[in-house]
Amino acid sequence: MLVPRHVGDKLSIQVVSLTIAFEQGGVSSADYFGTVSGDFDGQGLSFGILQWNLGSCSLQPLLDAFRRKDNARFQAIMEADADIMEQVIEAPCDEAPSLARRVMLGADGQVKEPWITRFRALGRERVFQEIQVQYMLPQVQKAYSLADEFGFHSERAVALFFDILVQNGGIPPLVRTQYEQDIQEGERALGRALDEVERMRILANRQAEAAKPKWVDTVRARKLTIADGEGSVNGISYNLDALGIRLRDYKTGKAVSLNNDEDALKRLEHSDLRG
Repeated sequence: MLVPRHVGDKLSIQVVSLTIAFEQGGVSSADYFGTVSGDFDGQGLSFGILQWNLGSCSLQPLLDAFRRKDNARFQAIMEADADIMEQVIEAPCDEAPSLARRVMLGADGQVKEPWITRFRALGRERVFQEIQVQYMLPQVQKAYSLADEFGFHSERAVALFFDILVQNGGIPPLVRTQYEQDIQEGERALGRALDEVERMRILANRQAEAAKPKWVDTVRARKLTIADGEGSVNGISYNLDALGIRLRDYKTGKAVSLNNDEDALKRLEHSDLRG
């Protein structure tokens, strides 16, 4: 897989690679940078290594950064429609998807030519690849911060928070409240503190339930695959140990201990909690 060196330390690269695999269907290719998708999720158009999109206004800053850094290449790639792309970049966030639907998408919501070719060309530009990488870095750092804030220690937890940031945009206040309540109820039910995996599973399920109904199963599959260390997402099997993301402390490298109390775990699974 082509993974930019700028991302940072080894774990950061592995965490980013896992979410990219989820986002891109497990395909390993340099074309990650130029992948473009239509209006399958109501966001108008999604593009790039982490499928930034128009609806959330996450794509426009990247396109604008490339335009400002190498306007000659921007104009050359967009050809006669450079002004249309500039309108998309500058339009209010709630209007950009509609503009893309009118100009760049077909009746089926799929990206049409010549826009597919243009976006793929953008993805092959080294300058634009570097821009995409730079826009990933804050999310990686935020994933580490969230793991620390929530009291998690494992490499898996960093991967979980990064995937939440990328796929879901963060943790809604209600999810955080539900998670904290579930932890308290679980600890009362079991008479002990919940371990790292148990807490990750609760967060994974609460985060999935906060998604739009059509995406709940996909969000749950991704998050539980990370929490459990293995699983299947969109028909593709993943083993996080094999990918170098282990249940070990991301600061010290020591193994994170689990309770391994099967009877207590069964009681937890059959309670009203979502973990």
